Amino acid sequence: MKRIFFIFLTLTVVSYLLVSCKKELAYRNDVSCKLLATEIYDEADLTADFSEYNQEERSFLFRDVTLYDDCSVIYSTESIDISEIGVFHCPDDMSAEKLYEEISKYVTEQQDYQKAFIASYAPYELTKLEDATTRRYGNYVIYMILERSDQYDAWNEIEEMLKK
Repeated sequence: MKRIFFIFLTLTVVSYLLVSCKKELAYRNDVSCKLLATEIYDEADLTADFSEYNQEERSFLFRDVTLYDDCSVIYSTESIDISEIGVFHCPDDMSAEKLYEEISKYVTEQQDYQKAFIASYAPYELTKLEDATTRRYGNYVIYMILERSDQYDAWNEIEEMLKK
């Protein structure tokens, strides 16, 4: 029994060391959110017209506007298209972590609470909602409510644009 416990403890410590020694990628901090949102739109090859949320709408959706210093949140203007892209830049690491949690919560709430509503008028849009993702690249927090296939190239392009 002591041997099993010792082996388990050793594996746990080794796993922790491997994870903690993992080199974090460095990301640029100088790309405008508008440019990143436009790049996502282009890479995803979207054809719908998009509009940008104004400050009042953003503050309603993302309560703590002090967490970011630049953003671009765009959405499809077509009534049967739920596509949405949000790109935020935060002034520091702590703000980025808090905003990442807030945006992740927003996406989860959309998935939980909007599912029945979307199913009632545009059931073919449900896959976008189910595939919605949020990622953090240094001080940038980005979310996409798009088809998975549309997100794939966009995430790759964003990562390349933000790498140092």
